[in-house]
Amino acid sequence: RNVTGDQVAPAWYRDSTRFWYRVMTARGPEFVTVNPTTGARSLLFDNGRLAAALSLAADTAVVGSKLPFQTVTFENEGRDEQRIRVRLGKRGFTCDRVAYTCATADTLPVRTRYVRSPDERWDAFASGNNLWVRKVGATDSIQLTTDGADGYAYGVGSPSPTQVRRKLPSVPQVTWSPDSKKLVVPRIDERGVEKFVLYSSTSSRPTYYLYPYALPGDSIVQTYVNYVIDIATRTSKRIEGPAQPLMSFFTFGGRPV
Repeated sequence: RNVTGDQVAPAWYRDSTRFWYRVMTARGPEFVTVNPTTGARSLLFDNGRLAAALSLAADTAVVGSKLPFQTVTFENEGRDEQRIRVRLGKRGFTCDRVAYTCATADTLPVRTRYVRSPDERWDAFASGNNLWVRKVGATDSIQLTTDGADGYAYGVGSPSPTQVRRKLPSVPQVTWSPDSKKLVVPRIDERGVEKFVLYSSTSSRPTYYLYPYALPGDSIVQTYVNYVIDIATRTSKRIEGPAQPLMSFFTFGGRPV
């Protein structure tokens, strides 16, 4: 628990040329934007200034070294990335990253199970351990993989206790190619991984959750391999290389296809 910066989970911008991630540092959590082509790195925002703006909008103390949110969304991703949306508990806020002003946002976007393609024509989603796509606005879906199984699925692993408790949808970890013709998806192998028990005592009747979680010293850990899938031909090809431990991935999709 005293180790910082050991794990990051990058999220690609819609243009597929940059990504951002959250990382724990000695100064607290930081949100970093990276351009992998140029190697340029920059902070998504100044923690102290954003905390001050959130404190004013929320009428409660928010500390920059202890920002109470894990992720952000862009209000107009792909067009205007100046405004971001965050949650503080059950309340939502929209913040301007240039002016450092925040306001309540009661209508934050509902988390969806779909990952939309850059050309806005396709939605990718996971169902029955396999990957599917659907044209935006259509009802018919196209199944891209057929051999997914429990503990060995495409794009998604076992749901976390938080996901189960809050009934959040499973969003596949996929990366679209810039031309929207292909996507990269990890096949996650959790077979044989020991289960971890987590108890929740937030009510008078405690509940418990079981989910695969390898501990130090375990011989079997969660791993993944990446596949490139062609939407038109519905064919997939495994990217060469050994399976990688899930906890140490850099990005599921790697560089843009």
